[in-house]
Amino acid sequence: MNIDQRFVLVFKNFREFLNASWGTVCKQFEFDEDLNNDWLQANWELLVESPLTTGDKRVFLPCYGEGAEGYSDRIFNPDADITHEIRCKGKDATKVFDHISKRYIEFTDEGFIFNRFICVDVNDDYIESCPFDFIQVEEFPNSAFAISNIDFNLVLSRSHRSDNNWL
Repeated sequence: MNIDQRFVLVFKNFREFLNASWGTVCKQFEFDEDLNNDWLQANWELLVESPLTTGDKRVFLPCYGEGAEGYSDRIFNPDADITHEIRCKGKDATKVFDHISKRYIEFTDEGFIFNRFICVDVNDDYIESCPFDFIQVEEFPNSAFAISNIDFNLVLSRSHRSDNNWL
């Protein structure tokens, strides 16, 4: 299985993990946002980054959501340099509907950087809760895009694009 196939699998599994565990975990952390962010970041590093490592090449992604609390946004490798990004593009169109603003957002050819999975509630506000059927991207932090309308791609980060030893 190549890195692109592994990425699709681990990314999907992480979302399923959040949906399956959120009710239990959220009850324990509901009054401690810092602890919740630490839990999310730790699991992001364990369940998404770790399986993508190939040989001696480690994959380090931008932090998940708000990242961990403390001197670094990371848990296990606090000083790690980001090697890859998850880029989001419209599945069938260049414009994707934002469920918060109720307008279409034009996605760039490069796509936007994935930030986290979210839910849209009955008031059309985004919340961190299951079902995690929407995403936020770095470039539009107050928007929510349905996962069903997005393609996700693992790409080298801008600082590593000249490194021919990757992918």
